[in-house]
Amino acid sequence: MQTKRALMIMGSALALVSACGDDDDDGPIPALSVSDQSASGAGDVVTIQTLTSTEAGFVVIVQAVDDQPTAPAIGVRAIDAGDHTDVEIALERPAVDGESLYARLHVDANGNGVYEWTPGEALDPIVAVDGDDVKAEFTVTSTQPTIPVVLADDQPVTVDGNDKLLIVKSAITSTTGFVLIKAKPAGSETMSVGFAPLEAGLNAMVEVTVSSTTAPTAGTALEASLVVDTDGDGEYDPAVDEALIVDGEPVSVDFMISGVSTQ
Repeated sequence: MQTKRALMIMGSALALVSACGDDDDDGPIPALSVSDQSASGAGDVVTIQTLTSTEAGFVVIVQAVDDQPTAPAIGVRAIDAGDHTDVEIALERPAVDGESLYARLHVDANGNGVYEWTPGEALDPIVAVDGDDVKAEFTVTSTQPTIPVVLADDQPVTVDGNDKLLIVKSAITSTTGFVLIKAKPAGSETMSVGFAPLEAGLNAMVEVTVSSTTAPTAGTALEASLVVDTDGDGEYDPAVDEALIVDGEPVSVDFMISGVSTQ
């Protein structure tokens, strides 16, 4: 199929990605449109108004950082080839009032029905039309109370120059504090791997620098947790700063190290 051009239209109320074909090309063109909206359900469901896919794949929701889409998904739904309307996608966390998200169309490259993504690898790549990614940005409003949460995917340790980094996908906290990453190798006490400061509210794609002496290796089980800056000094002090507790439990998530990736 030949296409002539790809258009991206982003208004305050409607974001549209589409493309126009040659006059003699009557085949479908991958496209999606999504409006600014209020999150439904428990604040964790968004809706794609229209979607056209030429093959089986996925519609993926990712966070925006500095008005650019990030890579790890916070919502995925498998789709068949064809036209779709009002496609609802459950998010891994409730939307934060006023945040920007991106909807993107991806290919199911190996046909296994599972969305696969690894930093630096396009396992299920985004669909492109004439070099333009099929994606659209939209804003979500929510009347739900902000609930602290932390999300981190299984991932490699990323080597960036002299730094070794891990990524916390989302950290939502009610106060300033820190995200703390710990490891508990067999036969040893829980040890800190690294931490990063957090602002109150949504913190997306938080980079955590890990110590070269405690950098985890492939297969290491880790825990990311939220910590309150108890004394308000902006410095993490494990003897003073306390874990953020919700419903009697610390706010945390487990994930694994899959290897090493070099930027």
